[in-house]
Amino acid sequence: AFVTLDFSKVDIDKVRKAAMEHGYSKSMATAWKRSGILPLEISRQLGYNELATAFKIDATSKPLPIKVEIDEQLATIAGLWLADGCYDGKYSLIISVDDEESRRIVREFAAKCDLQARMHSDGVSLIISNTNLVFLFKEVLKLSGNSYTKKFPQWTFNLDKEKLAALLCGL
Repeated sequence: AFVTLDFSKVDIDKVRKAAMEHGYSKSMATAWKRSGILPLEISRQLGYNELATAFKIDATSKPLPIKVEIDEQLATIAGLWLADGCYDGKYSLIISVDDEESRRIVREFAAKCDLQARMHSDGVSLIISNTNLVFLFKEVLKLSGNSYTKKFPQWTFNLDKEKLAALLCGL
């Protein structure tokens, strides 16, 4: 995993040393600086996590904000996923929705993440391709399982009334 950050506040010599300690070549620090990314474990070790603005699972994926607020829109998307969503491996989030209102909600959520929701080949589902989004849903929000094993994650039990209503609307 990687974080994106402003390298003007980073000591590149410390990054080079840490890179070598983690088995990277010394020149990787320059490549990370050019890309504006730093491996999460090095960012943690050097205390740069406060500077991080976004996270990425791999170096080429489109980053997502490091802080994600569970607002009514995300609660609704979580409800839609619990109702009829799945993953296409580690690459895509798929939500089966056949009404235009639900499709609008999914498309607006994707746009908010600077991503695009497109029609799946089944003609019903919308698919959002982003490894970071799948990681966020599976590992952070704990939205996992299949049609028979999905459960409400623990965080859903602490939602305020408006967000809980939005989650339930997604179902």
